[in-house]
Amino acid sequence: MNSKIKRIINCLLLSIIVVFISSCLKSGGSIKIINNSDNPYSITLNGTSKGTINGHETKNLVSITAGTYTITVTQLSGYLIYPSVYSTSLTLENGKTYNWSFP
Repeated sequence: MNSKIKRIINCLLLSIIVVFISSCLKSGGSIKIINNSDNPYSITLNGTSKGTINGHETKNLVSITAGTYTITVTQLSGYLIYPSVYSTSLTLENGKTYNWSFP
């Protein structure tokens, strides 16, 4: 193999290694939840409580491991008989932010 081809191959391999390492460093993503309602809601992520979100507030869940999740929010006050419940499923990727607004 001539030296020009070897240099090209080395450059390509180096590029692949850099991309791989940078993707490994971005461990986890974030989920941005936007409450467009006047009322507060509790938040669960795959059934685990993540606190509450007040009316017209945004809450960021950060450093979430990449994977598939279900977010559920349940109205805490301001309802007549039953609270409103909203849910969504998502796939979170490393280094990405997933935005979800309700209602």
